[in-house]
Amino acid sequence: MAERSNDADAGTNVKSSADAMSSAAADSGVEPDPAAEATSRAKRSKSRRVTTPPPAGSDPHPTGEPERHQNNENDERLKGDKPPHWG
Repeated sequence: MAERSNDADAGTNVKSSADAMSSAAADSGVEPDPAAEATSRAKRSKSRRVTTPPPAGSDPHPTGEPERHQNNENDERLKGDKPPHWG
């Protein structure tokens, strides 16, 4: 029977990468910039939908798209496209 290593003791001494990075930043005297993190990440809310910041130089209030055609523009063509036996 193979010997089993004691992984339970080893797991308690391992820090997560986020904890290691934050403790390394705290040890070096450099404060992490929360504003930089907020702008680089998407804004999260309680729902599952995420709102991303607009790209630089974009219009915050774009104008609506103009109408492409009138509602009855194609009616005459549709009425004329009947098979000949429909009369």
